[in-house]
Amino acid sequence: MRTVLKAGVAALCLAMAGPVMAAELVNPPDMRRNAAGQYDLEAVTAEYRLPPFTQRITSRSFISKGTGKWDETRKLLVGPTLRASPGETVRIRMTNRMKASAGDGDYYPFSNSHDSDKPAPDSTNVDTLPHGFDILNLHTHGLHVTPLGNSDNVLLNILPEGATAADLRKACHSETDKNVAHRHVCVEGAFDYEYKIPEQHPAGTFWYHPHKHGAVAMHLGSGMAGALIIEDKKNGIDSLEAVKQAKALNGERVLVFQQIEFTRSNPLTDPEPLYAVNCQAAYGPQVCGQLGNKSLENSAVNAKLSVNGQMDATITMAPGEAMLWRVINTTIRNNLPLCVLPLPGTGAPAPALYALAADGVPIKRPLPAGAQDLPFRLGAPVYDLTTPTAGTDVINNELSIMAPGQRLDVMVQAPEAEGRYALFQPNPNNAPTATTGLCQVPQLDSNNRLPSDQVVLYIDVKKHKRKVNTALPTQTQLNALYTPDDVASRTDVPVGPTQGVVFGFTNYEFAPTAIQGASVVNGRPFNLERVQRRLKLEQTDLWAVQSASDTHIFHIHINSFQITQRGSVKYDFPIWRDTALINCATGPGGCTFPAGNTIQQSGVAAGGSGNGEVLQFVSRALDFTGPMVMHCHNVNHEDNGMMELIELVK
Repeated sequence: MRTVLKAGVAALCLAMAGPVMAAELVNPPDMRRNAAGQYDLEAVTAEYRLPPFTQRITSRSFISKGTGKWDETRKLLVGPTLRASPGETVRIRMTNRMKASAGDGDYYPFSNSHDSDKPAPDSTNVDTLPHGFDILNLHTHGLHVTPLGNSDNVLLNILPEGATAADLRKACHSETDKNVAHRHVCVEGAFDYEYKIPEQHPAGTFWYHPHKHGAVAMHLGSGMAGALIIEDKKNGIDSLEAVKQAKALNGERVLVFQQIEFTRSNPLTDPEPLYAVNCQAAYGPQVCGQLGNKSLENSAVNAKLSVNGQMDATITMAPGEAMLWRVINTTIRNNLPLCVLPLPGTGAPAPALYALAADGVPIKRPLPAGAQDLPFRLGAPVYDLTTPTAGTDVINNELSIMAPGQRLDVMVQAPEAEGRYALFQPNPNNAPTATTGLCQVPQLDSNNRLPSDQVVLYIDVKKHKRKVNTALPTQTQLNALYTPDDVASRTDVPVGPTQGVVFGFTNYEFAPTAIQGASVVNGRPFNLERVQRRLKLEQTDLWAVQSASDTHIFHIHINSFQITQRGSVKYDFPIWRDTALINCATGPGGCTFPAGNTIQQSGVAAGGSGNGEVLQFVSRALDFTGPMVMHCHNVNHEDNGMMELIELVK
């Protein structure tokens, strides 16, 4: 769907091209409650810098009144961190202080005029064309809470303050004025959310972001996302002595990986600074032209990833130090291999990464006889999965390649010797990348420098005098933590799949011509007026999910699932997920990223995956009824229709 070329992006990042590592990574600020026990979260449009980038960037963003004075020294383009505990009721007032603009695609697609009060005749176009960029809601990604009312309700739209009745009609007419089973609700200005977290809820890292259909890529490309950490000091990873020591000694890092899609604005038409996150950056000129957007059409779009609103930041560790990293991939479409690699000139081994929890759920696994009692250690992705260890290798790939929406709580232990390391993304201008090409230090450019747009984060291991944690938790300790009841080993797991999903694309008959087709689930673009799947509470389902074309990311709200098999390879133990990578189907010629990244099929050449793989997982919906969604978390695809409206029923 997105047609903008990223060639020439290095021109946007000249300030970061040198080999000198930038400032220390700053954790996002924690939210604090007001006097009424409520959190205040605001959506604004403001100017930022992504240090060490020196130019101003205009972007939509989140700020919190409870994080201290919001000035130039504290202002990072990342959402504040929300921390909560099982059994807690979290109350958030979400205030929309952005400014609506018909020319920037805020209202539904209308016939002839964006300012008309009369919507176009019913068609799937309204659900496949981006819109609503200054309209938002709040999704608590991964939380097991009700999807109804003022909880994790993505059928809600909050318009900017001061919206008129005509604005509401233009923005919400197609959502509210029809006799549908689950009406979308539109409010003006602010909304009070209330999330009742169950007493038994897994503890780990989750996140929050707007989930306004038609604008998700715009919002994530603007940095509108933040960590949501569930801390359980009795039954979660925060109860582990090594984790407690690391947190007490300044050894916790929250890493919000971001894909800030800024581009040069057009000084002839846009009264903006030199750079801006705009429609063209997120969706491309053809799509935005349909919305009346006048963004410059041929400007390069930033492809460099940032962390917590910083570029090229550094994490400094002492030799032997063990830190807790809470890693969140909030990017639009970047699958990020979590590999820390030595830089040229460093002979020491790279820091070791031990996986504690995936998508907020502690990782439990049986310990092989004679194995060292440590959590699962991540390694480089394995391409050939035909060996007897394939079941473990595919789990390594599952955890080490982080898809958009996924989280990983890891204990990172530095080597005893000093050294410099970095985390890289694959070349964004040379996709696809085969598994065999992942987790390698990129070639130096003609100036003997690392390619700027591939550097994500530096790690500097050096001696210093502060006291640090050096302890690691054990797998035995992890196995004793609370996790949801195992569903993969239930006796009522169906023999064959009972829920099927195929992600793909269809032709322009189902979408505006400029998009050249809709993104679909089982051949159907999203339709907000019709439930497309019903899941019965306490019914055990075996899902089979596959791609018909390209690489996709399966995400379902409210209820997590356990992955048991990928292609022909069974996992040695199930992994809890709410978001999962769906491998591409067409090999190197047609994959976004990467080609054959999870499984080698017999007889298929390296770098390709034949007809694609089927991901199998087991789920059992519990506790809550009502409407929610399942979609591809390559959110350009979601905005273009790759989503289902699902109803949880008794």
